[in-house]
Amino acid sequence: MTRIAALAASVLLFAAGSAWPQPPAGGAAHLDLRAALAATAERIVLPERCGECHAAEFEVWETTAHAAGFDTLHRRDRAKEIYRLLGLRLIKRGTDEATPACLSCHYTPVLRRGELRAGAGVTCESCHGAARDWVSTHNDYGVAEADFQRAARLETPEHRTQRIADSRAAGMRRPSDLYDVAANCFGCHTVPNEDLVNRGGHSTGSDFEIVAWSDRIRHNFLESYKTADGRTNAERPRDWKRKMYVVGRALDLEYAVRGLAAATRRDELYFLAMSDRAGAAVDELLEIADRVDVAPLRGIIAAWDAIDVSIGDPARLRGAADLMQASTRRFIAAIDGAGLAALDPLWDAAVTDAGAPARVTEIAGLPAVSLPASGDAVAGGAAPPASDPRDGGAAPRPAAASPPPVAAGPAAAAPEPVAASLPRPVPARTETLTRPRWRDPPAHGFVKVPCGRCHNAQERWWRSDPHSTAARPFRANEPRHVEIAQAYGVAAADMARGDRICMWCHGTPVSAPSRKVRAGVGCQRCHGAGADYLEPHETVGYAGALALGLTDLRDPEVQAATCAGCHYVTDPGLIGAGHPAGDAFDVGARIGDVVHWGADFGRDTRPVDRAALAAAYAEAVASRGPVPAPAPPAPPTPSATPAAPVTAPPASSPGPGTGARPAPAEVSPAPVPPVRPPRSGPPPSGPGSRRSPRGAPAPVDDPGLDALRPNPDASVEEMLDALRERIERLYRVLRGESG
Repeated sequence: MTRIAALAASVLLFAAGSAWPQPPAGGAAHLDLRAALAATAERIVLPERCGECHAAEFEVWETTAHAAGFDTLHRRDRAKEIYRLLGLRLIKRGTDEATPACLSCHYTPVLRRGELRAGAGVTCESCHGAARDWVSTHNDYGVAEADFQRAARLETPEHRTQRIADSRAAGMRRPSDLYDVAANCFGCHTVPNEDLVNRGGHSTGSDFEIVAWSDRIRHNFLESYKTADGRTNAERPRDWKRKMYVVGRALDLEYAVRGLAAATRRDELYFLAMSDRAGAAVDELLEIADRVDVAPLRGIIAAWDAIDVSIGDPARLRGAADLMQASTRRFIAAIDGAGLAALDPLWDAAVTDAGAPARVTEIAGLPAVSLPASGDAVAGGAAPPASDPRDGGAAPRPAAASPPPVAAGPAAAAPEPVAASLPRPVPARTETLTRPRWRDPPAHGFVKVPCGRCHNAQERWWRSDPHSTAARPFRANEPRHVEIAQAYGVAAADMARGDRICMWCHGTPVSAPSRKVRAGVGCQRCHGAGADYLEPHETVGYAGALALGLTDLRDPEVQAATCAGCHYVTDPGLIGAGHPAGDAFDVGARIGDVVHWGADFGRDTRPVDRAALAAAYAEAVASRGPVPAPAPPAPPTPSATPAAPVTAPPASSPGPGTGARPAPAEVSPAPVPPVRPPRSGPPPSGPGSRRSPRGAPAPVDDPGLDALRPNPDASVEEMLDALRERIERLYRVLRGESG
């Protein structure tokens, strides 16, 4: 995307921090926009002029999407739809009444017979500034030499210093002007125009990581001009890339904050997207700050901490963005990239995961078991632990229980064995898994990409749906989530990490697995990890995309299995820790809330067959077997002396980095396993609970197993009712209530 030159920045986008655009809302704004674009257009020379000397760079540019957009953008259905919604007609022209927003980012504007038009796509001047006033200055080396490569080598240091200063004064943005060039990129890739997004349906911006994106259009031939044939596309030094990475993350936050300041509708997609972008950028900066101690970086974070986005104070937000800009410039001036080597795993895929595809961000071989449950019974059977090849064979994994057979047709009425009908007991100790036992690692990688860049209506729906916020309670350390996680063996600080079991269902891990997840249940959690199908899925067709990892949600069985993978929980450890089982989830009713396809979303597809989906969901659930029941406490062992009070170990006692559940402390005369409350009830509290508010142990009136054992001669339904009633009774006893 292109950006208008510095002269127009005071009206549209800021390149050096002097101003920020207001969304064009009326005729006067359009006139101001047109005037700014026209002033820039008068100083454009177009890329052919630059190519007279920079032939190699010109050849690289011609192969990029920046150049190709001039011939293709206006033909795209998405572009036509955006213009229709904005009430505009022509994409490549600007009039006094309606100046196309596309001209400021997708094209290089020129004036022809007094009319503003697109002269080319995103060109040299889109990034380096309108060149009329500096194009002759920047290549004047002060020597009488026709061969400019030889002239560049003969230039004196004094002349070079003056030449660079004069070029900058005339409006040139040199590659070494890191902040100005990078800010120029973010000025378009963050789509800082509320009306364009909310009313026109434009995407909310790119996931723009400047080191990766700059390599796509790299055309650094300067050193080659001095030492070789001028056609070697030299890579930037590693130290420079480290600085680029930090600057890019800082600019991402700064531009998101400026977008929040410009937003007028806090309940619309633009504000929500900018808020999410700011939060993600802060996460990245905090990760950087954990690895390197840099004062300007602390200043950027402090500027963010000083504002409250929810208040909606534009002046304060713009002031914070200005402080961020000043801190970023100080960072560039003061910091040597050689001291930032600790950041390499954050931007260099080769360092992060050597040998893996560059965009794969979730490791396929995550260990399934972090603490073996040696000597414990496994729910559903007594088979010994076995090594699971999917987990690399490094950790023992209990063999999965064989699911009960699912009968079809008349055979469904046949009585089942009693043992298969009863809830299975949960062992007092179970292993801590890094993924649900019934979920396989994805065959493809997740990618951090805004699907809304094309599916705008779907993104608008998603941000209003609970799926989008599913990861927030884990990031916020909400007490109930902390309680369950710690009881399971996951530290509170690790709940939101991509390599912990919580985020397999509550988040979409699209960064390094060891880092915290921001996105909730996103598009790729249901439609499949998109590293391989994302870019080609528009051209290879649906069948081709399925072969690349797209999930066929048109198939009721596939859709049901996708939903059941998270909404039906059968892990004994999770159930024992108090996690809801989801056995009351009504997929037929819920699917009505998650519809984001059809005519209203720009795609006519057949409606969901709710009956078929419900039947498929029931079959998927049945194939996994019943939900394990919480284990009853062990009966007390008779003793001549009173039993000492039992002090349960703190839930947060696992060693750092292990993620393992602590084994219950051995006590005399007999351990009393913790008993979780029913899934529908609140956790025990008050003076009658297992623990008093101050943490002191309280005696437990344990009725023993005999009082809980059902009558073996009763029917299945009677046995289940009796067992449920007696577990409730035990729960009331533990709370100190009358039995």
